[in-house]
Amino acid sequence: MNNEIDFRHAVNDMACSRITFDSDYIVVKADQRAYQFVYEEYTRFDKLVADDDVERFYRYIENEDAPSEQFVVVRMRRRDGVYRPCLIIVLRRAYPVNGTKHTDVELRDIVTLNARYKKMDLDVRKYRSIMGMLAEYFFEYNPSDGMFTFFCYRGYRADNIEKADIDEVLKRLIEEKHVDGDNIDKLYMLFEKIKSCEASFTVELETNIFRGGENYELMSFHGQTLYYDNELARVIGIASHVSRIGKATSGELSDDAAEKDSATGILNKKAMTDFVENKIRHFNETGRQEPFWLAICDIDYFKNVNDTYGHLFGDEVIYRFAQTIRTWVGDKGVVGRIGGDEFMIMLDGADDVTELRSILIGIREELEWAFQNKAPDYRFTTSIGVANYPKDADDYVRLFKIADKALYIAKEKGRDRFIIYDKELHGELEEEKEGAYAAHTCAELKPIAKAELASNLILLLTKAGRDVIPHVLDSIIENLNIHGITIYESDADGRIRTSMTAGRYNMSVGDISDIMDSRYLELFNANGINQIHNVKECEIHCPEMYDFWKDHEICSTLQFMIGSNEHVMGIVSFDIFGAHRRKWSENDVNTLYMIVKFIGNALES
Repeated sequence: MNNEIDFRHAVNDMACSRITFDSDYIVVKADQRAYQFVYEEYTRFDKLVADDDVERFYRYIENEDAPSEQFVVVRMRRRDGVYRPCLIIVLRRAYPVNGTKHTDVELRDIVTLNARYKKMDLDVRKYRSIMGMLAEYFFEYNPSDGMFTFFCYRGYRADNIEKADIDEVLKRLIEEKHVDGDNIDKLYMLFEKIKSCEASFTVELETNIFRGGENYELMSFHGQTLYYDNELARVIGIASHVSRIGKATSGELSDDAAEKDSATGILNKKAMTDFVENKIRHFNETGRQEPFWLAICDIDYFKNVNDTYGHLFGDEVIYRFAQTIRTWVGDKGVVGRIGGDEFMIMLDGADDVTELRSILIGIREELEWAFQNKAPDYRFTTSIGVANYPKDADDYVRLFKIADKALYIAKEKGRDRFIIYDKELHGELEEEKEGAYAAHTCAELKPIAKAELASNLILLLTKAGRDVIPHVLDSIIENLNIHGITIYESDADGRIRTSMTAGRYNMSVGDISDIMDSRYLELFNANGINQIHNVKECEIHCPEMYDFWKDHEICSTLQFMIGSNEHVMGIVSFDIFGAHRRKWSENDVNTLYMIVKFIGNALES
């Protein structure tokens, strides 16, 4: 068995991966590192274990009384056929899922871990030496035991200035007058940010703690959270003399600080945009158009995260996602945050589309695993759109729009995926009159094709009734560029509740009886049609319904009433999500009106 590993590449090899299998050991989910370690497709996890180790493996997995810190070491077959010693740890054992039981395990390749340890040991020695050369101070907070430390490096050794419970340190700094005046409030603010484990923060104040109680000096404290194994491990930071970091007392940011996103530590929108634009300009001017990938990604339904878990947890998700992207991209590109939950990646170090896919899959899967302990009932996913320079475009604006179109298509197809733009598959970029991007997942059907579609769906409803309604809704979405469809039905108590949905709503659609008042019903014309190009038009007249549409990110809607205003039996709503509003054509209205009539008949039957 060959145990030799090049330390330079150890960090890119599989060290730790996560796998989920069912009670028959059939793999139901695995992260990208697991597939890289073993092989592209496999079904039985136990078949990868060496024959001499498999009984020991079974005993460990099936022992439900095993303590959580227990593990087993077995030999696992890699994708090249070589067996390597691996450490297996059960994360969640035999939990029920759809009538079977799933088990989550972490797989650690001991050979790679050993190589990585040696590399990290060398890195630690290197960075300690560098820190000893700096005239800077550092701080560390351990949230598990409340210990706080101020320290600096003298040569190769850490020298503690303060080390005690964080509340004791704060109390002593004030009592011993290491701060005074307005700086006391700033010190409280600094320690509150540290104790609350804010993802990233900066506080300036005057203190003499690093001067032995003499001469106050203006210091900038910059900190961030540090995670290990998906758990918050430390809050770490650096305390710098303001004059050393090039920051004037007027509060002007240095060039470096001005380029960083304060919440994540990666490039901000302006810096990221300037970097890509300058790169393209340089390539075009020199005639050396070296290819690179531009990717835009965001967190699916991020608003739900804030609404469900609060904004502090939302900030943590943003920070962790940024670090995940930065880790997977590494030195193969540059990462920036360009919006609330939107990020941009410039990838020029990927050898080919296979490596690109590997990186994107890794980002998706890392996010999905990241918060299993904190939010086990919520599935975190991301959608990513990718374009290539210069194949798809050789100017920044168009390249960005194509990547954005690919992101839009990824969302249209159900989110939790990446789309690498292909002109043959996805068509030309379409632009509205104002120049804003307008993506369409399918070509606009001609009137005669819409009539044919309506006839086929009506025939299907007539023959099969209610059972085929979900298929009819999916067909409408696919062919008529509708983003979401909801059918509301009146129950025995007369309340209007959601009966069926199709498409990708950002949250569940429930009971609308309380907001469907007389003012809302007045929006329907004599034919029972409510046609809204911009839902904001209803903000004053029907504020509750407007809030409902806004929460569900609906910008345009076309609704048909089943029954009458006096006796509403149901409503069918065709919705458009996002910011690109839709003007409903007469042909759209007539086509959907005919289909809805037969949906109503099927519901009644």
